[in-house]
Amino acid sequence: KAEFGKQAPYKSEGHTCDSAFGVLHNFKAQLDAKRKAEEDFLPKLELFGIEAAHYKELEWVDQEMEKLNTLWEIRDGWEQEKGKLVVAKFKELNTDELDEMAMAFQGRIRKMIGKDKTVQNWPAFISQKQDLETFRNMIPLIQNLRQESMRERHFNLI
Repeated sequence: KAEFGKQAPYKSEGHTCDSAFGVLHNFKAQLDAKRKAEEDFLPKLELFGIEAAHYKELEWVDQEMEKLNTLWEIRDGWEQEKGKLVVAKFKELNTDELDEMAMAFQGRIRKMIGKDKTVQNWPAFISQKQDLETFRNMIPLIQNLRQESMRERHFNLI
């Protein structure tokens, strides 16, 4: 549990989506190995009529990994969508679709809070939430810049 707390990608600084998924995959493999060892040892305990120990730490790590995996899947999906926008033609951007897309990602973020309020204190969660809010706040600017009255000289002034 302590090792997971130190190395888990609770922060987005210093982690890409791939590196975060790599850390989570590594811990998943370690957790699976511990569960397998526990399962292999169960018949030996039953032989002597000993009840198997229940490891709350393993359950906690498993739950934390699930929440972190969900958060990083949201972040990965968002970064892919933003990557598509970078190469899109500015005049062809549909701001309503952009807003709906951002709202869908924000909905997934809110669902995480609904399941466990502690996630809203994670730096990676805060960063993702702020990124989505910043994007949604920029949509009116995009709408204004796409207006027909905007001329090349206006863009040059900007």
